[in-house]
Amino acid sequence: MKTRHARAVARNRAVAKLIGTVSEDVWQEVFLFLKPNETTAPARAAKALKNAARHDGLWNAFAARAPPRLWIALSGSGWERFRRATILDLEGGSRYVPRMSVPADLDCDLTVVLTITQDDEVIFLARFPYAPRKTPHPAELGPDHLESDMLSLHCGLENEHGMRRLDETVVTPEINKPFVAEVVSPSISPIPDPDFEVTFMIERPDGRATTLFTMEIADVCHQFCSSTPDSPCFVLGTLYETQVEWPGEGFPWRLQIYVVATFPRGANPTGLVADVRVGVANWSSGEFYRRKASREMFGELFHLRPELLDIVDINERVNDVIPNFRKLMATFPWI
Repeated sequence: MKTRHARAVARNRAVAKLIGTVSEDVWQEVFLFLKPNETTAPARAAKALKNAARHDGLWNAFAARAPPRLWIALSGSGWERFRRATILDLEGGSRYVPRMSVPADLDCDLTVVLTITQDDEVIFLARFPYAPRKTPHPAELGPDHLESDMLSLHCGLENEHGMRRLDETVVTPEINKPFVAEVVSPSISPIPDPDFEVTFMIERPDGRATTLFTMEIADVCHQFCSSTPDSPCFVLGTLYETQVEWPGEGFPWRLQIYVVATFPRGANPTGLVADVRVGVANWSSGEFYRRKASREMFGELFHLRPELLDIVDINERVNDVIPNFRKLMATFPWI
């Protein structure tokens, strides 16, 4: 049995070993929270350091210098916020959160949290109620560049460049920073370096959140500029699209994010995000076009004998896309 002295020696050696494995600048940060008498004995200092590491101020200061990517998108402060932001960032490391968990109770109002980063700087952050609807436009591609019948979520803004979504509730973003772009010609819309990273999160009333997916430059499938000679600004639209096969679903989900940016005319214009539109479909692009072609080709036969066209399953998925996506979200990890 060890004597009190032997236990103290062993404890001091353990503390010395711990201190030797952590860089000096980290200890300097932690020591700011210590009282002078707490540094006189290694064992007492170790306990004080452990307690100090839980101080919210320490983690807020650390996040101010090197925040996790999703720190700014979460509520709360200190250690708990830092922990959740780090976990969500790791969960989203695969970009589409393939790991499932025990289904959560989502019988509550949800909030969409959208962030756009460029060169590791958050240039856009907005929150708005999760209120999905089906894209109503009957055309193959509606004016929102989201296919008909998709689950649709819009974040319409009003900004200094004169853009406003008149058919949607206007959302005031928490962050909307200007970004520079390459000017090709005074008469042609600027083209920004398309290195945006768009993260789509859902947040519950209790603050727990899940990262559904992140779009980046590899997912850009269409980009175009539009303007008229009398328009006060240029408009640039970028469509991101990808297809994800989440475990247990049996069919792929197709995700679209359409980001609209505006630029005033003139030399060295800076852009602002004017619109972000999210579309989710539980069918592939090929299935959608086959379904659309079948409707046009067979007319009433489509409604009378759809089984002849092998589209019964997709019709059910199209009709139930909104509740099906909510069920899918319940299986994601909520942090």
